[in-house]
Amino acid sequence: MGGRRLTRHQELTDDHERRAMDRICGKCGTNNPDATWNAIEACPACGAVYAKVEQHLQATVDKARAAGEAQQIAAAKAEDKRRADAQRAAQ
Repeated sequence: MGGRRLTRHQELTDDHERRAMDRICGKCGTNNPDATWNAIEACPACGAVYAKVEQHLQATVDKARAAGEAQQIAAAKAEDKRRADAQRAAQ
């Protein structure tokens, strides 16, 4: 995930902000006010590892976005073909 590079101050600030927030499980919706924001931390209610759930949710969003883009491309191609056919018929 080639994210942006942070300064040490930004890392500390981001870490502080994360620790001040509760963590909500993406699988079961449980609010975890005691979250440590550790990379391998799991939801106390369902046991799902937060990072894995977030990764899965992001992959789902990416697939949906790609499917939507593919659908738009197919619709544009169909419209181009329809216009070309109409133009040929008019000649």
